[in-house]
Amino acid sequence: MNKLDVLIQLDKMTWHFAKTMKNIPHEYARRSEFGDKNKYKEIAAFIKAHGEPEKFFKRTFNYFHGFEYKYWIMDDNPADVEIINRAKREPKAKMI
Repeated sequence: MNKLDVLIQLDKMTWHFAKTMKNIPHEYARRSEFGDKNKYKEIAAFIKAHGEPEKFFKRTFNYFHGFEYKYWIMDDNPADVEIINRAKREPKAKMI
């Protein structure tokens, strides 16, 4: 699976707004709603393996950057992942 394959699969997922964290707007997709459980695990593994480490309060997660969104998992083992998260990417500063 390559980056484009992963982005296509992520785009096909059903995304839900995380109502419990309105101050940190993001969405999540459930493994139970994705048809192919093994492919979901592959996508989670790809996110963990190809993401860039970023701090979130005291924890560090690997964030996989797509075009419009960044994606992350919260489990240490991608095989255990039930939720994939995404948030809009912050626009990069323009150089003058």
